[in-house]
Amino acid sequence: MRRFVPVVALAVLATLPGTTSAGAQPADLAKANTYRTWTACDEHPDSKHSSSCPKEGVKGLFFKSVDAHVTYKVCVIFPQGKKLCASHQDAPKGKVAINTITSNKIGVHTINWFVGGNKVATRHLTIHN
Repeated sequence: MRRFVPVVALAVLATLPGTTSAGAQPADLAKANTYRTWTACDEHPDSKHSSSCPKEGVKGLFFKSVDAHVTYKVCVIFPQGKKLCASHQDAPKGKVAINTITSNKIGVHTINWFVGGNKVATRHLTIHN
């Protein structure tokens, strides 16, 4: 589980041995692969997808690489414009990778996922009272 903690710190689980960095992957792999991304109001992969969550609690950011084992980067842009990224995130083929944020900042959070330096998805998560 990887967790974004705005302003204070960013905690990221270590990647598994034998994975490559995002920079080592060819750009055409990022374009040829299929990715699934979604957000939810908790951190469980089977939770209901949502683009709007209450400010209390953990919010889940989900990434699934359908065709290949990849390493990705996920960045969150908070409502005030601050950007926080977690690099070298492992996504085994067909498995759901989960990042979390504990932001209680009201407003739209923009989430971008990158593979091999290419943006592969963008989602917006609105945090409300």
